[in-house]
Amino acid sequence: MKNVRIVILFYLFVFVSTISAQGIAQLKLCSYFTDNMVLQRGQKIKVSGTATAHRPIVISIDGKKVKTKSDSNHQWQVYLPSLKTGGPYRMTVTDGSESITLDNILVGDVWFCSGQSNMEFMLKQTPIRSQELLSIDDSHLRLYNMKALYRTNAVEWNSSILDSIQKGRYFDNPMWCEANTKTSSDFSAIAYYFGKMLRDSLNIPIGLVCNAIGGSPTEAWIDKTILEETYPEILDDWEHNDLVQDWARKRGTQNIKQATNSKQMHPYMPGYLYETGVKPFREYPIKGVIWYQGESNAHNIECHERLFKTLIANWRQNWKNNTLPFYYVQLSSINRETWPEFRNSQRRMLYEIPYSGMAVSSDQGDSLDVHPVNKRPVGERLGKLALNHCYQKRIIPSGPLYRKMDVKQDTAYIYFDYAKHLISSDGKSIRGFELSADNVLFYPATVVDGGSCIKLFNANVLSPKYVRYGWQPYTTANLINEEGLPASTFRADGDSYHIDYNKPSCRGISTTD
Repeated sequence: MKNVRIVILFYLFVFVSTISAQGIAQLKLCSYFTDNMVLQRGQKIKVSGTATAHRPIVISIDGKKVKTKSDSNHQWQVYLPSLKTGGPYRMTVTDGSESITLDNILVGDVWFCSGQSNMEFMLKQTPIRSQELLSIDDSHLRLYNMKALYRTNAVEWNSSILDSIQKGRYFDNPMWCEANTKTSSDFSAIAYYFGKMLRDSLNIPIGLVCNAIGGSPTEAWIDKTILEETYPEILDDWEHNDLVQDWARKRGTQNIKQATNSKQMHPYMPGYLYETGVKPFREYPIKGVIWYQGESNAHNIECHERLFKTLIANWRQNWKNNTLPFYYVQLSSINRETWPEFRNSQRRMLYEIPYSGMAVSSDQGDSLDVHPVNKRPVGERLGKLALNHCYQKRIIPSGPLYRKMDVKQDTAYIYFDYAKHLISSDGKSIRGFELSADNVLFYPATVVDGGSCIKLFNANVLSPKYVRYGWQPYTTANLINEEGLPASTFRADGDSYHIDYNKPSCRGISTTD
């Protein structure tokens, strides 16, 4: 009997060794390849996954077949040819013994929607009418809603959560889904209204990937290896680093208080959200990015300017597209001291970063709440930017943007782009402008509407040299253009800015032709 056991154990050992040598692995695809997905039109699509080692892999879609073979590490990849816009398509993947079938695939444009809590803010949290919410049903608007597995609330995380975060398991892996009442309710309101505007205007499939994380600072969304090269100071002693917002550090420290690992990671730490929420999509082609973030970096404007430019360059490198459209929201209005200067910084960067656009949101602010609830105008303003800049639609993409200032005696003349006809948003006198002769004492300006030019004067400023607009943390400035779009906060001392309408791929196309 003992000999029989020995023989059985020997053959069991041989069997297990053979299985191990062959490398048995389940046939799998990247997590974002699911039913209902949208593939980027005009692009070859990389499809990758795992399978038993050295197996032939065959992918079929739209009557086309592509073949490859899994390697000794169980990995495989192949490129699908560019597919015709539309659908639905069915894709099958097989290794000879297992098969995966994905249904209801569309080909259109995919937009990446990211940032912090104002991008994360859900449609059901807005003042949307119940009738409008119940009527949402668009099978050609698709949503990929990457929720955080663990909220960064004011709690101490247990060892299980800390271990998951340390291993890079922070985002849920959702399924692509069609936009309807249920799926849209829990989706980003800004992203939804952006996508809806594109759908209504373009009549092509639109896919939205949302991975916004409340409270997240800019540096968390940048590749750590790039930060090591370009901004190593941001990596030093994170819990005590003044370059990092105090609130973010304290919240992160609270969340990981029970950690026993001295190198415990937190989602707010530099590079973490890039590694877990952006880098995995580097082989998934997209049309562009919309971004709403900055609240967690508004304490240090110079630092944010460096980080924001680095982030955009990093993401364009991530998707191997130096002209990837990147449209962002200027911070709104709230009683926080640094916000006027921060909004002006965001405006200035608009002229420094090619293939970018900025949506103004200060008119939708709340003096006490960092989460103003009316997200529809903001999403639609991002949509107008994309339609003009990216899709070459002859619409006005922005509110008035300061261009230059001329001074004649005691009067300052302010010129704007996107400003055929300047008016107030509430039918009252235009307000929000201030004048100064010394850049110290500013006086409210009397405004004379000159059509496309604003004339400013004040009896206390005989030789105006400086002008500012919307320069309160919570501003009620009310200048808009004929499209009803608001002017950006700005501060000027005779500097000038210019939109080059002859470069449509960079700044959009002229609406003045």
